[in-house]
Amino acid sequence: MYLAHSKNSLVEPYQSLRFQGIGEDLEHGSVVAKEWMSGRRKGLLSNIVVGTVDQVLMLALTQRYSMLRHAALAGKVVIFDEVHAYDAYTSAYLLTTLEWLHYYGASTIVMSATLPPDRRNAMISAYTDARPNDDPGDAYPLVTVATDEHVRFYTPEPSPTTLTATIEVIADDTDTLRASLEDNLADGGCALVLCNTISRAQDAYRVLSDAFPGEVTLHHAGFMSWERVEREDELRAELGPDARRGAGRPLRKVVVATQVAEQSLDIDVDVLYSDIAPMDLVIQRAGRLHRHTRPAADRPSKVSSPRIYIRGFVQREPSPIFDSGTAAIYDPKILLHTAALLPDTFRRPGDIAPLVHATYRREVEVPPAWLSVYEEAKEASRLREESAIKRSSDYRIAAPEDAKHLRELFKLTDHALRSLDKGEERGAAQVRDAEPTVEVIPIELTEFGYSPLGQPNGEVLWDSELEPRVARHLAASTVRLPARMTRALADFEAVVGQLEESTPKTWDDNYLLRGQLALPLNADWVARVGRFQVRYSSELGLETLSDNTARAVGGGG
Repeated sequence: MYLAHSKNSLVEPYQSLRFQGIGEDLEHGSVVAKEWMSGRRKGLLSNIVVGTVDQVLMLALTQRYSMLRHAALAGKVVIFDEVHAYDAYTSAYLLTTLEWLHYYGASTIVMSATLPPDRRNAMISAYTDARPNDDPGDAYPLVTVATDEHVRFYTPEPSPTTLTATIEVIADDTDTLRASLEDNLADGGCALVLCNTISRAQDAYRVLSDAFPGEVTLHHAGFMSWERVEREDELRAELGPDARRGAGRPLRKVVVATQVAEQSLDIDVDVLYSDIAPMDLVIQRAGRLHRHTRPAADRPSKVSSPRIYIRGFVQREPSPIFDSGTAAIYDPKILLHTAALLPDTFRRPGDIAPLVHATYRREVEVPPAWLSVYEEAKEASRLREESAIKRSSDYRIAAPEDAKHLRELFKLTDHALRSLDKGEERGAAQVRDAEPTVEVIPIELTEFGYSPLGQPNGEVLWDSELEPRVARHLAASTVRLPARMTRALADFEAVVGQLEESTPKTWDDNYLLRGQLALPLNADWVARVGRFQVRYSSELGLETLSDNTARAVGGGG
């Protein structure tokens, strides 16, 4: 077995598999992580691989040692999960990957609870030339089986209704959010406030932690890795299926989170507050609401009936204007479709397929006052998709029928080659349409050396060989800088250059820390990096500060 992600060396259950069977007789069927296959390029050759989607999609990426990845995946059953979450850029790599998997005869399973029909049909076309003879319409659940000979749809018996939730749009200010939560949680209960950006989550947390002292948890990607893991473990323990009110489940709890809580986190809340997002993602978020069957005593009367509150509208009339962070992340046309089709009541699972299918139609009927904004959104959406597909093509390999020679797997486009000549290769060859970001390890500078953040004994280190436990703690303390700090080439060079000079030299001698960058913080856990000032705290995570804010907490440097 191989665990395919960059932090696998820090996962204890996986690492223990490397030593299973040493000095003992293995029973038939035992799983072992073979040492020879623990390398980054050979790991996918293992019989069983569990990893991030990037590991498979890189099959379609022009890169060195590409044939090892092709050889590793050609004979496997490949399972993709949560494919609705892929944008146009990543979907282009998925379609090319499906073409190659079909070429190799690899069986592929694709899973999603909220997949639009156009996306499903595009994947069918990539995998086979066969075409469906019928249209499944809004059938849900739906199993689609595509082979070289045919495409067939199977409709298992629908599940009974498991959720009937009211949906209400509320004002976007934090005072409204606070007042609504105070009313709903007057007798207790657990709420999830899901924000589209880290800064919105931090702003909401500040306000709500004053209203509910000691009862608010903040969870987003701007915490050190080990702190994120601790938060997720705590949330599962408190809000998972086995906790009961008075026996693990808090009497009152507010979780403020970003998309990290959107899927794959098995928590159950009594009331949901969500920023506006594409319909399929709103439905995914609703999956955290009244998720588990509970005794009546677990849910106070005010939150015994499921309710969803939608935020993130700067303006609703005469036409919607969305929070700037939301507008930057999501397709503007799909956001308007969602706003137009948002129901007053949502029923799970019966409403899932009709709502998702309607939202992802080419056009929907909108109020007359929206027409001008809608036309602009459609054009912006078209340009965004065309740009994403074009950018992905620079490093995407040819389809099997166009790759007659081995060199086709390594051939860059003229545009990609020109970018490399200009030194613009950073972050370009990737399967996700994400801005280039820099991963750092925060450390506190002292008079005598530096201290890892979160070490219980607060030990001070200097530029000498690290003990294994300290190196592991540092390696598990990574956090990504905000994208705006490295978006411009000048900022990227200034930030990375400064961090490289500040990183202890002995880190290069440790296999866990080699190539990592340190973020040196002062005693207030504040630093100036390039032209930016940042602060880290275990309460709020990583923040970028204005000069006034930085001075208020003790200055930069």
